[in-house]
Amino acid sequence: MDNTRPLLLYCLTIILLTMHTNLCVGADDQVHHVNDESSPFWTEEEANGFLERPSRHKRSLYHECYVEGCSFHEVDEVLSYEGSREYLYTMACDLWPCQTGCTCDKANPGSAGSGPHWRVCNDINECLTNKGGCREDQYCVNTVCGFSCPAESK
Repeated sequence: MDNTRPLLLYCLTIILLTMHTNLCVGADDQVHHVNDESSPFWTEEEANGFLERPSRHKRSLYHECYVEGCSFHEVDEVLSYEGSREYLYTMACDLWPCQTGCTCDKANPGSAGSGPHWRVCNDINECLTNKGGCREDQYCVNTVCGFSCPAESK
């Protein structure tokens, strides 16, 4: 009986490995062929081509900043110092616009990464021009990023 123990262990190992392979390689998994046999491993050609995949290509500055967010130094690698500041300011006004009645102006965040801190929203005093468009029986009241036209009291 002692002679059959190694054979049983061997058979049990084969059964367990077969079950493991069937469980790990599902219907959605890619099956690769190595030496004309199914394998869960990449072929040598697929493994060597990993670094050439499109997902590994360098992304554009637009994608890096507008989609993922970027640091000042990442922009500075591509543009000049002043160009980097202008790019991040423009991006901040594009992605985080000021509400109507305010202008989007440059802020001075130093060399911080991308974000709304590159711009500041300054109020436009609409009341300085043509009473802000209020009617004759109203007066103009400037508010932050807006105005109102209440009726004049009699």
